[in-house]
Amino acid sequence: MPFASGSFAFVLGRALLVCFAVCAVPATVAAQEVADGRDDEARSLHEAAVAAYQDGRYEAAMRRFQEAYDLSARPELLYNIGQSADRAGLYPEAIEALEAFLAEGEMGDDMRRTVSSRVDFLRERVAEERAAAPEEEEESASLASKGWFWAVVVSAAALIAGGIVLGVVLANDSADYTPSDLGETVLTLELGP
Repeated sequence: MPFASGSFAFVLGRALLVCFAVCAVPATVAAQEVADGRDDEARSLHEAAVAAYQDGRYEAAMRRFQEAYDLSARPELLYNIGQSADRAGLYPEAIEALEAFLAEGEMGDDMRRTVSSRVDFLRERVAEERAAAPEEEEESASLASKGWFWAVVVSAAALIAGGIVLGVVLANDSADYTPSDLGETVLTLELGP
């Protein structure tokens, strides 16, 4: 049986409802003010990010877009983060942001296909770079293990050292050399007693 309008429980329930409504309104307004402040800051960061992107400063743009996303949690910013990271050559970061955009963002089928295609391309590129990296390390390691490589290095060092020594000797000899008036070199020998 429902509470009668004059019953203690009914009055208590109404009093609690009014109390809740009075207390909840200021909390809602305060939360809205905080959200408005965060939106203003996010908007300012977004504008700075767009300017950096247009100037070709893609890493700075990516950081500003990320800060704006952290404040507003708008999925569209994930796309911007991904685009900036892609342009900066930070492919793993681009993949992460674009995948998050695909998961969180609302978009049409064409946009979803385009972003998915870009993510697939970036994954292939990262895989190719990882596959190429060990080959480059192997080439440099194998070169150092070759005997002829060290023979060339030692020979080059010896030639350079010899050139430096010869240059110093010639520089010192030419400073002491004074030709005679006749244009001939005169050698004087002293004979002992």
